[in-house]
Amino acid sequence: MLIGSTNKNYISSINFLDKRDILAEVLDVTSEDATILDIMEMTNRFKVTDVPLYDHFENQYLYQSGVIAAIDVTLNGETNEVLRITLTTEDELPVVNEIAMFENKREGLVQSVNKSTLVVDVAPLGATAADALSPAATPTEVGETVIFYSNASPEGSNDPEGRRPRFTRSQNSVQIFKTAAKITDLQKVSKIEVTYGGKPYVMYKLQHDTLQKHRADIAHQILVGKQAKIADPNTGEDVYFTQGIRKYILGGDGVVNTSGGVDLPLTAAVTQANFRTMSRALDKRGAPKEFWLWSGGDLRADLNDVLLQLPGVDVGIVYNSWGIGDGKKRAFDLGVDSVKLYGRTFHIKDLMAYDNPQVFGATNFDFAAEGYLIPTGKIKADKSGNMQDRLCMRYMSGDGTDLKHLETLTGKLAPVPTDDEASLKVGYQSVMGLQALGIRQFGIFSKAAA
Repeated sequence: MLIGSTNKNYISSINFLDKRDILAEVLDVTSEDATILDIMEMTNRFKVTDVPLYDHFENQYLYQSGVIAAIDVTLNGETNEVLRITLTTEDELPVVNEIAMFENKREGLVQSVNKSTLVVDVAPLGATAADALSPAATPTEVGETVIFYSNASPEGSNDPEGRRPRFTRSQNSVQIFKTAAKITDLQKVSKIEVTYGGKPYVMYKLQHDTLQKHRADIAHQILVGKQAKIADPNTGEDVYFTQGIRKYILGGDGVVNTSGGVDLPLTAAVTQANFRTMSRALDKRGAPKEFWLWSGGDLRADLNDVLLQLPGVDVGIVYNSWGIGDGKKRAFDLGVDSVKLYGRTFHIKDLMAYDNPQVFGATNFDFAAEGYLIPTGKIKADKSGNMQDRLCMRYMSGDGTDLKHLETLTGKLAPVPTDDEASLKVGYQSVMGLQALGIRQFGIFSKAAA
């Protein structure tokens, strides 16, 4: 055998998906080109689902404020009588003997609760004018918020009625992604030499291009896709679409849970004031202190002009959520810049797809001016209280078939010929979808139309 010769063993591109250093070399991509799909793989955020539709349950706040829908004409709290209010939903109802506070900062004790009519009676805490719950100078009005922040029970009283635990259900679906390409014997079947496990192998240029397109299709869908299920117009079979992160933040899963995250629309370039507003809104939703910020090119340029020039914003950076190993190195490997501002760490990652002039960077598309803020840690996401990743990919696998990534090569020119057609056909199939947990604590600097 000649020294330095390469054997003719073919190797599947799937083998490289867990070895990004080799994959990047083979596919000729840089750290800056890493997609959301790459980040999910690098940080081990893939989980099997047995069914096309997958659900999860999220714990809600232990406290629930209310919105006043009506105030009794007679028992209106103007002097020292009871203030009788009607709340908007059953979930807002307090428990008897909880303490209520109104927007005018007057406080009272919940005296009675009618679950059928949503009427709540609140008694003042004294007999002076200063104790009136809705004085003429600062009246309590319809549309205002009331909070129930503590409780006070009388001597010798029984235990109060317990509050029912509240969970938010959310659902998304997998999507079947298929990508294929074919060349004939008159077209060049280029090969790429790679080293795997210390041995030389060959890949086909056709694999290279088809795999890139396949992975980009998945990455694009989990950015902007909308959850849906329709009947195929040709076959009548179900076609599932998975909800992408943008739609998640703007409107939850779009089907079961339609409440999204913090939306801060941008009419011009992002400013430090916008960042302060966003951060404070996240604080009020109990959001954690470490975030990804996936940014379009225009927004990234604004961030460079504003945030990255501020003194002291990059001190005390933490890298807690980058999978096993050196988090700081992983962040660097993925082309991430990190800053700390308003008590939060933001790991800024460019969304290269938003600058592609043939896709999201096309004329009159404003995605490049947007950015998504995503908590990097975990959240209690089911009734057992188990901690789960805020963002992950769900893929189908079972009965001996792994549909995370499935590759086929067919034709007479395939490494193992399958028929007598003088061609090489490469195909990829993935059945997977996005799952986002605790979406109310996500954020978006939005620019494009919803």
